[in-house]
Amino acid sequence: LNFFTPTEYVRSEIINNHVIGLFFGIMIAMLIYNLFAFFSVGHRAYFYYLAYLLTSFLAFQAFFGYGFFFLWSNQPWVNEYIIQISCCLAAISGLLFARHFVNVRHYSLWIDKYLSLMIAIGFALILARLATGYFMSLPITAYIIAISVTSPPMMIYCWRKGSRAAGFLQIGWLPLLAGIILYAMT
Repeated sequence: LNFFTPTEYVRSEIINNHVIGLFFGIMIAMLIYNLFAFFSVGHRAYFYYLAYLLTSFLAFQAFFGYGFFFLWSNQPWVNEYIIQISCCLAAISGLLFARHFVNVRHYSLWIDKYLSLMIAIGFALILARLATGYFMSLPITAYIIAISVTSPPMMIYCWRKGSRAAGFLQIGWLPLLAGIILYAMT
């Protein structure tokens, strides 16, 4: 619990809003760039990465309260669905991106089957959330942590088997995965 003087509180909020604004600006730039890349190259992996960015953007809008403030302020119930469903969709699209970008099937059939299983579990969690009134924060968090912990060794395996794409993916996503795990643990 932190106590602020009014001036300290306003200063803290201004800094937070600038950082969050920068974060969302970078995400929007990434969306635009990858949309261009998808239409230029036409590779399915770019579509999955776009889906990942879009669903992550939506999840962050819900987490930080901006989605509720700007988009669905008259429907407060939407917020809990958006957070849980967009997190699952981000995980699913991230797995689909990794699977197609690395061409996992070429390097390991068991990793490909594992990724398929995790994708199916993600869709099952979404269906369970939509079909029940159960708040599924814990199972979804466990699902995302499981993906975050198991995916890096699998990508390293594909990298060692000769996939340069797996190496680039690993280097690019390692800080993201560390952040996801740390955030989920809080």
